[in-house]
Amino acid sequence: MIVRRLPPKENLGSLLNLSMFKSPAYTTYAISLFVVFLGIYTALTYLFLSGITEGVNPDPSFYLTSIANASSLIGRLGAGVLADGFGPVNVLIPGTFIAGVMTYAWPFATTKGFLVAVDVLYGASSGVFVSINPLPITRMGKVVEVGTNVSMVYSIMSCGALAGPPITGAILDHTGSFKNVGYYAGTCLMACVLLLSITRRLILGGFKGRV
Repeated sequence: MIVRRLPPKENLGSLLNLSMFKSPAYTTYAISLFVVFLGIYTALTYLFLSGITEGVNPDPSFYLTSIANASSLIGRLGAGVLADGFGPVNVLIPGTFIAGVMTYAWPFATTKGFLVAVDVLYGASSGVFVSINPLPITRMGKVVEVGTNVSMVYSIMSCGALAGPPITGAILDHTGSFKNVGYYAGTCLMACVLLLSITRRLILGGFKGRV
């Protein structure tokens, strides 16, 4: 039988730690996650449909989502290794930039080979962001407040994830063009890159350093 060695904590801490929003780096980072989730999964959502619309054989198009998810594993594992050496924000910036470029390129992929190439690069680069985005938050406050600080940012981020698909769907319905959807989603990712760069500058107080 397992016996508790320490008594339970009477004070589990506050549900919110609003004082963290006084930190420009924390606030900017929270906004960056909200913005990126307005568009980061757009290509993943529409790859299959756009492939069929452009006349690509439905059989290989059906596997595009699976290919992106498999490629994401490479990005997720690689990001952890790189973040350990260079710092998570230093890895998030180029990873998100590549994902943005691939999101811009996706609607112009009209052949099976082009679609698969975009799919693989998008999957790997988006996997970078998904896997290590909590890490910068852990370094922005006290260790005992990590759970609260991460949950507040994720609550904000979830609003972007909730709003993104309806917005892209409305753009597609209104314009009938995947290119316009790609422009919107890619711009969201590039705006995140800018916000991540600002966050990095705020943390370091300069341009060089591991963060």
